[in-house]
Amino acid sequence: MSETILFSKSLNAFYLLSLREKYSSQWPEDLIEVPHDRHQEILAQTAAGGTLSASDDGTPVVVPPPSPSLQMVKAQAVGELKRACETEITGGFQTPANRHYPSTSTDQNNLVQATVAGGPLWCREAGVWQFVEHTADQAAEVLACFVATRATYQKRLAELTTAVEQATSAEQLTTIQWNQEQ
Repeated sequence: MSETILFSKSLNAFYLLSLREKYSSQWPEDLIEVPHDRHQEILAQTAAGGTLSASDDGTPVVVPPPSPSLQMVKAQAVGELKRACETEITGGFQTPANRHYPSTSTDQNNLVQATVAGGPLWCREAGVWQFVEHTADQAAEVLACFVATRATYQKRLAELTTAVEQATSAEQLTTIQWNQEQ
């Protein structure tokens, strides 16, 4: 047999009948019994962000969390777009010579340094990664490709961010995605 669970509207709290003696003079007067399954339901709903409250008749209810404001949803959407853009920028790029270069922050730093005096850079050609020596001029050409690729992604981020800022409802925001067809 399960424990008898009681609820107090005045204190907005649950009590176990078996602990009545421990509360002595602090035992609320307005307790009503709550079925065990309803108590479990309430615990799950409050764990999901709801707030415990009481109805007019004193039974426990859960008030759902408020919906986020449009501004909060917009800020979240812009954050997701920025992360997607960063993933694209650091995900590598292709040159007209059909070489694929990595573009993590370290790769970008190495590329900029190679434009000064040349040096080896990682690239993939015909599916094979190699550490290939580049002259300063070759590195500058690769850097120009990276900058153009990065600018394309940044332009897309600016366009999508503008669309987010102009949205008038959360529903409109669901249509603004990084990977949507342009």
